[in-house]
Amino acid sequence: MGKSSQTWVIANVSLTLIILLLTLNLFDVEMFVLGKSVAQLEEESLCVMKNWQGDFLIRNIGDCCLEKSKLALSCQREELYYMDKTLSWYCPTGSKMIYYFNKAGHDYCQKR
Repeated sequence: MGKSSQTWVIANVSLTLIILLLTLNLFDVEMFVLGKSVAQLEEESLCVMKNWQGDFLIRNIGDCCLEKSKLALSCQREELYYMDKTLSWYCPTGSKMIYYFNKAGHDYCQKR
């Protein structure tokens, strides 16, 4: 098979895939999603910090991830229910602060 014919094969396969995708789009067929975007994870994410006084504070997920990476020793799975939400990750620090994350929040921090 010559170089020219290989190029035509690649072009034909590419065009066939494009036509297939456009046809599916024409009939409003939804394609599966392999993962969530970072923005979707951030919207669903929840981080709650328990401070040294025992108060629970909802925190910004970006700040929480940064503080967790600097302060938390390790994270374990432990369920806590806070304001009708399930927080499934427990991340204690060396001080008396504890970070709690829901699954989306923990996933978001892992991807950062």
